Amino acid sequence: MYSDEAKQFNFWVGEWDVFNPQGRRDGTSIIQIFANGCGILENWTDSFGGTGKSINFYDSGDQKWYQYWIGGGGGPGRWYGRFSDGAVRYENETVDKTGKKTLGRLTFFDVDPNTVRQWSQSSTDGGKTWMTNYD
Repeated sequence: MYSDEAKQFNFWVGEWDVFNPQGRRDGTSIIQIFANGCGILENWTDSFGGTGKSINFYDSGDQKWYQYWIGGGGGPGRWYGRFSDGAVRYENETVDKTGKKTLGRLTFFDVDPNTVRQWSQSSTDGGKTWMTNYD
């Protein structure tokens, strides 16, 4: 809570109306600091009533950011990453029941004081090509 690095993601803190690139309102997100500034809690509600939460924190030991996500449909997400060029850049790897691996990228851009861009991508070919999941 005392390190500058632990404050790198504070640009996300606030109450947000979430829109897709075409301008459709897809939900709301309330982002809060907790544990004396040691963590960031996401409270997500989509336009259809689905919900989810994530806990985000900086680990000074390995100098990485971590996010643990769980949504109302199950399927937890575990992410790790770094802050660079004004953005928190997470990545992960998942393996489904058949053994198929999927790489993921989740980037939060500090656009301006009123705008944060969250961009999710995935790759099923080892990172050769990437598909946007949401933006």
